[in-house]
Amino acid sequence: MHHDVLVIGGGIAGLTAARDLAHGGYRVLVLEARDRLGGRTWWKRFGDTDHHTEMGGTWFDEGTQLNIAREIQRYSLPTVLSPAGQEFRVSLGGRSLARHDQPVPLDVRPDLDKALDHIVDQSRRVTFGSDLDSPDLHDLDIPFSELVAPFSDQLYVGEYLSMWAAFAFGCDPSEVSALQVLTWVAGYDNTTWTLDDAPATKFAQGTASLVEALAQDGGAEIGLSAPVASIVDAGDHVMGITTGGETHKARFALLATPVNTWEDIGLPLPADSPKRAFAAEGLAGHAAKLHALVDDVPEFLMASGWGGPLCWVSEQANSTEAGCWWA
Repeated sequence: MHHDVLVIGGGIAGLTAARDLAHGGYRVLVLEARDRLGGRTWWKRFGDTDHHTEMGGTWFDEGTQLNIAREIQRYSLPTVLSPAGQEFRVSLGGRSLARHDQPVPLDVRPDLDKALDHIVDQSRRVTFGSDLDSPDLHDLDIPFSELVAPFSDQLYVGEYLSMWAAFAFGCDPSEVSALQVLTWVAGYDNTTWTLDDAPATKFAQGTASLVEALAQDGGAEIGLSAPVASIVDAGDHVMGITTGGETHKARFALLATPVNTWEDIGLPLPADSPKRAFAAEGLAGHAAKLHALVDDVPEFLMASGWGGPLCWVSEQANSTEAGCWWA
């Protein structure tokens, strides 16, 4: 065998694992399905412009996402803040709200405050970064929509909470566990950050700066365009078999691909394995990220709403070419 460990997936998690293993003296082969590294991050030139943009994961908070913070410090990677919003638009209840009525009309603000207070109160039961499988928390493992149902009869409050959940977790509030939401509220010191005060730090030179630093550190071998179809446990070794029929042998395999890809990989897991059940269920988030070059955009626009095709829009760059929006 030429390798000690096969790392399946060349995203940030896989590359970090490959680096650490290589530094530990293991011979590592990374197998990545795409023709590029980075996984769900992709720092890419936008159209035929000179501007690069993040097609995938972008923002982070170094105070709560400590793994990313450590890598930033390790490689001395520069970071920047996304442009702060100055022109705000909110659409709820089928109408555009004036600035003094944002995020919800003044007369229903007390109702929203009650809902947010309830979310904060429940978040105090959770410790960010701790085990969420405690029996004491099982009653919180319900759809977020169920947690806030007592407050959602008020149209504007219900739509605002739906919009907030969709923006933060990439899905309808009925599709995400309240426990997941409350974990992040706890991570932000038990405060419900708003849509115009969300994590806004990003890599100054794109996520590619971290991806390249990880790939070059440690000397792991990297194979691109090598989607793995199955991982076979052969007793004294494992085999990673690609869709093209290539077989790679090693002592161990480490799976570092998104959960939503596990169903496409033959894994040596028992039928009743919790991991197999997790793979079948998949992740809740399924939001799409859209970039567009738009003329005559109000400078530093930030807009949000519910009931239409987009739930959040923000200007991310402004040049003589056009404004670059993300939604």
